[in-house]
Amino acid sequence: MFRRLCAVTSAVAVCVLAFPAHAARDCEMNGERVNPDNGSTYAGKTGMMKCVDRDSGKVLLEEEYRNGRAIGYRKRVDLFGGTSIGTYNEQGNREGEYKEFDPAGNLVAEERYANGANSGIQLHYHKNRQVQRRAFSVPGKGSIASVEYNDRGQITELRCADKPVLGEDRALCGFDGKPSDVLFYKAKGEPGGQARFEAGKRVSMTAIGAGGTVSRSEEVHGERRTLREHYPEGQPRLETVVVGNRKESERELARSGQPVRDSRWNDGYKMEETLWYLNGQPKSKTRWERAGNEVLVKAEEFWDNGKPRARTVSEERRGPVGVQQTFTEGGVLESESTYELGKLARRKSYKDGRLVSDEEYFEDGSRKSLRKAD
Repeated sequence: MFRRLCAVTSAVAVCVLAFPAHAARDCEMNGERVNPDNGSTYAGKTGMMKCVDRDSGKVLLEEEYRNGRAIGYRKRVDLFGGTSIGTYNEQGNREGEYKEFDPAGNLVAEERYANGANSGIQLHYHKNRQVQRRAFSVPGKGSIASVEYNDRGQITELRCADKPVLGEDRALCGFDGKPSDVLFYKAKGEPGGQARFEAGKRVSMTAIGAGGTVSRSEEVHGERRTLREHYPEGQPRLETVVVGNRKESERELARSGQPVRDSRWNDGYKMEETLWYLNGQPKSKTRWERAGNEVLVKAEEFWDNGKPRARTVSEERRGPVGVQQTFTEGGVLESESTYELGKLARRKSYKDGRLVSDEEYFEDGSRKSLRKAD
């Protein structure tokens, strides 16, 4: 029948209908024929424009005009038979109540708008007329609180504001002076997890995965949040501690429970990290030492038998600095390189712990041997 054209103006979506040239429709206003695609046919007119499908006589559009401008009541039927009813202001934005119905006439959404922005309670429904989502919106802030349900009426998601705004959120969000334990469900009614709320704050949460085991969990103590992720079988996989909006620590585990990574932050900067092999031996230890704009990265690497493999120091932006060492699998020194101002200055090689070569490097890349193998 027609298509919808939308544009975004000042962060507000404005939609109008554009009727294809081949659409068979008849439009009239105040008993006179008009053409929605030709503004001169209704210029300066006040009244209700009504368009119907020429073959079926079904209403496609009812739109209020004031002095030739579309302002006020508007009812539209889309290509699939869905209907929207609302009012529009002088800027062409939704204002006040707005409703949508599916082709069968079932209510799909009830919303309120203030100059094109959601305002107050917004309701959306499942096909069986059960509430799907109840939300409260504030212009300029969007949705600040919401409750979502599956088509059985079971809660699937809950978001709380700092005060009750939805009605049912007073008890659900723990605004009655006592904690609220909320059970969550998935679309088909399977358990989805649970959460505890106190005065609008979520203080703990557990999510159930597809296998019926815990997939995620969260605990909150003041500004400190501990988030945990689990393997499908239920074992802990990752634990992250966040203070405010900054990470403080993160610990990663293998399925066996063996730690494989431990990271620490300070004031939002990573300070140290340890990695492990699955056999329990350390794989590497790294420290970030900060002094003004300079960041020194000091790292130790290990063989899977626990013996040292390498010791390095680098400036985060300029590369290696100072002495860099490598070791054999038995932990015996193998090489030693010295860097000055980001360039290799000297390299020593060892065999069975004995110095076998010692080379000095110059700025142009040439080198001089200070010792050769016997």
